Amino acid sequence: MRWAGAKSVLNWEFTFKPEDRVLGRRLHEMCIAAWQEILGDLESRGIFSTANNLHIECVRFCFTQIIQHELDLCRQEWNDHQIRRQNGDEVHGKPEILYYHPDLYGTRDYAFPVEMEDVATFRSFCKTPTLTGCEEPLQTTLFGLLESIGRMPPETVDEAKDLLQWLTNYFQ
Repeated sequence: MRWAGAKSVLNWEFTFKPEDRVLGRRLHEMCIAAWQEILGDLESRGIFSTANNLHIECVRFCFTQIIQHELDLCRQEWNDHQIRRQNGDEVHGKPEILYYHPDLYGTRDYAFPVEMEDVATFRSFCKTPTLTGCEEPLQTTLFGLLESIGRMPPETVDEAKDLLQWLTNYFQ
């Protein structure tokens, strides 16, 4: 296993080109602003309360996989976009290729080998989230509840909203 460490990020003066600003704005709207609006609307309508831990867990259960899918799409779009050379910048190309093949751009790979024992030690300090992001055994309970009423986990935002409303009413 390799770890890139602190030198995995290079700092340089970077000004966003107009097309990068547009992409960044679109990704922000897609990945952050839209979810703030959706969840804020649900809370303001009284569907759930951020003061209620069970409601928070239900939100996680209903939305985590959908949000993760959209974040994956944002990551893919960002990593696949082309950074163009500007004002003699040496750094250009697609971010994913820059990361995995620095030699193609005349730079070096800052990754270095680490011991698997060290990786295991660091992992012991981390909590691996469940599939849905909500705590066990609640996740198992919620999957069982869905099965008992013949429902599947949500795949769309509308399905997640409906399920959240149903769950918060069910647990009242």
